Amino acid sequence: MIISVDDVKKSLLPEMMADVDLSLIEDLINAITEIVERYTNTYIKYGTYTEIFDGNSEVSVIPLKGIKIWSIDKVKFSDVEQSLSLFKIHDRLCGIYSSVGFPEGTLNIEIIYKAGYDTTLHPAPDGLKRAIIDEVVLRYNYLRTQSRTGEQIVDLTKDFLDGESYKYFNRIRRNVW
Repeated sequence: MIISVDDVKKSLLPEMMADVDLSLIEDLINAITEIVERYTNTYIKYGTYTEIFDGNSEVSVIPLKGIKIWSIDKVKFSDVEQSLSLFKIHDRLCGIYSSVGFPEGTLNIEIIYKAGYDTTLHPAPDGLKRAIIDEVVLRYNYLRTQSRTGEQIVDLTKDFLDGESYKYFNRIRRNVW
C-alpha cells in the first residue's frame, strides 16, 4: 500500500473516530490506488514490473509505466540478456536510457524493473499521499453517511470526488500507452 490506514485515520474528523471501520478504510485505499493507476496510466504501487516493447534504433529512452523507477533488474533484446551497465534510469522521463540504443524489432525488448511507492522504504511524495488520503476520507465519509441515512449523496463511481486530487492526478497522468 502507498498509504497506511493510520495515515487516513489522522485525517478523519473527530466525530468519525468513534466507530472507525479499519477494513473499509483499507478497501478504499486499495480501490483508490487502482483507480489512480488506471487514470494516470502508471504503476504507483511498489513492485517488480515487466514491460515489452518494439525496438527502434533511433530511440535512446523508452518511457516505462512506473511512476518512480528504483532499479532496472533485467533487460533483454530478443531474449538475450544485456549488461545492465549499458542502461540508466532516466528520472525526468520515467524511463530507461540506453547508450547503445534499442535494436529494431517487434516486441523484442523486455525490461524488468522495480518502481512505485510503499509506506516504508519507498514513501510516496507528499502530494500523491495527500491526494489519495483526501479521496479515501471523502469516500469513507460518504459511505458512512449513506449507510446511516440510506440515501445516495454522491456518485461513488466517479473517478475522483475531490477537485484538488483530480488536479494532482491530471498532472501526473501519462497519455502514452
